[in-house]
Amino acid sequence: MIKENFYDGYINPQWRKKLSRLIANGKKQEALKALDKFIENLLPLFQSSPELLEERRIAWLLRIELLRKWDRKIEALAWVCLECELNPDNKKAQIFKEQIKNDLNLSENKESDSKIVSSYIPSTNWDGVAGMQELKAILEMDVINPIMNPVLYARYKVSIPNGILFYGPPGCGKTYIARKFSKKIRYNFIEVKPSDTASIYVHGTQEMIRDVFKKAVEKAPCILFFDEFDAFAPKRGESSTSHHYRSEVNEFLTQLNECHEREILVIGATNNAKLIDEAVLRPGRLDIKVFIPPPDFEARMEVFKMYLNERPQEKLDFKRLAEYTELSSYAEIKNIVELTARKAANSRKKITTDDLIEQILKNPPTLTEESVETMRNLK
Repeated sequence: MIKENFYDGYINPQWRKKLSRLIANGKKQEALKALDKFIENLLPLFQSSPELLEERRIAWLLRIELLRKWDRKIEALAWVCLECELNPDNKKAQIFKEQIKNDLNLSENKESDSKIVSSYIPSTNWDGVAGMQELKAILEMDVINPIMNPVLYARYKVSIPNGILFYGPPGCGKTYIARKFSKKIRYNFIEVKPSDTASIYVHGTQEMIRDVFKKAVEKAPCILFFDEFDAFAPKRGESSTSHHYRSEVNEFLTQLNECHEREILVIGATNNAKLIDEAVLRPGRLDIKVFIPPPDFEARMEVFKMYLNERPQEKLDFKRLAEYTELSSYAEIKNIVELTARKAANSRKKITTDDLIEQILKNPPTLTEESVETMRNLK
C-alpha cells in the first residue's frame, strides 16, 4: 500500500519505491494501478500546491512512458487526450498528442502534419541506462521533444530549452546520464571541470570562458557539460566572492544567453543547487531543473550485474541485493562490489550473495529518505 499521508512537509517517497519494484518484477498492471491511485486519489485535481502539481505531472508522464514502453500506444494516447481535455492550456500535452497520433497514423491531415511533426518519435530506449523511468520521462517530455521537434514546438509557441541543471546527491550518475543523453539526441559532448579551467577563476581570464563556448559552437550541435557547476556560477552576493569572480560569473551568464540559437545545450551538474547564483536559473539560461536521485530498484539490479560481470561468482540473487541497497548511490554499490571481490580473492573463493550483503550491512548508504527529499526541493 502507498501511504496515505504522502505529504507531510515533503513528498512521501514510498510511491516511487513501490513503482520501481513493480516494474523491475514485471508486474505491469499493478504498476499502472499504483500510478492510477496516486494520480486520481492521492493528488487532488485542483490542489494549488506547486509541489503536488509537479508530482502529479511526473506521475502522469510516468504512466504515458510506461504505456509506450509496453507497446500500449492507444492507451497512452487516451491518457494524453484526457489530460488535454482536463487542462486545455497544457501545450506540451497537446504537442505530445499530435506526436502519438502521427506515430499511429491517426493524423487527420497526414500530408500537412508530416511537415510539422518531425520524423523523431519519442522513444523509451535509453541504451545503457536501466530503470530510472521517472528521469527518462521528464527528459523526454521537457528536453528531447522540443529539441527534436522544433517546428512543432514553434507552432505552439513553446520555447526550446536553453540549458538544464542536473542536481542531486553525489555518486548518482549525473555525468554518465549526460553522456548517454548526448548520444540519444546525437549531439557532440564537451565536458568541462573546474580543474580544467582553474586559471579562469584564479587569474580572472574571461577570454577562456568565451573560448569554451566558442569550441562548443564549432562542434554544434553540442552539449556543453559543466561538472560541479556551483564552482562556475556561485552566488555573487556571498562576501567570499571576489570582484574578479563576480566579473567572471557575469561573463558566464552572458555566454549562457540564448545558447539554443547556436545549437548548444548547456548542462550543469551540482550536488548543491542552493550554492548557484539565482540569475543562472532564470528562463533563457538553465530553463529546466532535473533532480537525479539515487538509483531505483531496477537500476540497482543492473548496476550490480555490471560491476560483477566476469568476476568469479556463484548464482547471485540480484533482486535481494537491490532490496538491501535502498538509497545507495552508484559509487557506494561499486565500492561494495570492490570490497567483496577483494575479500573473495584473498580467500580464493567465488563471490556469493551473502558475501555482498555482509559488505552492504557494513557500509550502509550515507543518504536518508529525508535528506534525498530535502535535496529534491530547490527552495
